[in-house]
Amino acid sequence: MKYTDQELAEGCRKNDREFQKTLYDTYASELFAVCRRYVSCKEDAEDILQDAFIKLFANIHKYSGKGSLKAWLRVFFRNYTINTLRNKIYKEDITDNAFADETNAFDDVDVERFSAQNLRDAMDILSADERLVFNMIELDELTYQELETMLNRKQTTLRSLNCRAKQKMRNFLKDIEQNNNK
Repeated sequence: MKYTDQELAEGCRKNDREFQKTLYDTYASELFAVCRRYVSCKEDAEDILQDAFIKLFANIHKYSGKGSLKAWLRVFFRNYTINTLRNKIYKEDITDNAFADETNAFDDVDVERFSAQNLRDAMDILSADERLVFNMIELDELTYQELETMLNRKQTTLRSLNCRAKQKMRNFLKDIEQNNNK
């Protein structure tokens, strides 16, 4: 049966298993993709997804009904994944200028020529820190200032991590490109 966002949220607020199962069945694969984007290991992403759903059902009352439930869920799962990673990641501070050429890191690579699998493989070579920052800056389009507040890390560190991520991915994709041209 098809429910509206408000009906689904209300049913979940009442701990109705049918509504919880429907919400899970409707959104799990898309929300898994949100988790997987930040976590290189599929099994870790599955664990985060399950834990996030448990947390979600305890916090579904925070969904105000304004905006789509799907969008709210994506933000909830992104934030849950980021918080999980933030609690696991070593907090290194980088103060050098390694990020000076950050804006040019992908200038000579046409990412549209690569398959989705190639791009996933490129992201999988990143450290947890690099992957987290790259996703938040490049894909979620957050600012370094927003990340500094969210992650309690210096902007220089965040810029350096993003630059390193771009450079690693660039080199990985260039290697693929060279191997394909042989």
